[in-house]
Amino acid sequence: MTKIVDKSCKTCEFNYDGKCVDYYYGSVIEDFDSHRTCWSIGADYFNELLKTLPERTQEEIKRGFKNLNNFYEIN
Repeated sequence: MTKIVDKSCKTCEFNYDGKCVDYYYGSVIEDFDSHRTCWSIGADYFNELLKTLPERTQEEIKRGFKNLNNFYEIN
């Protein structure tokens, strides 16, 4: 069973200090729980999800043998 990923502005790589630097470039993010189609996983959130997996799995993902999509619903 895969876990669902939080695809909100607060976990997006384009959230830069509370401003959107992608599709809504330069606009202040007012609703951090908002879900947008331009979402892409941020590095901090990626690491947070990675740390919930067993150590061996973490290493396999870091080396490119597996992908977070195998364990989380990221589509």
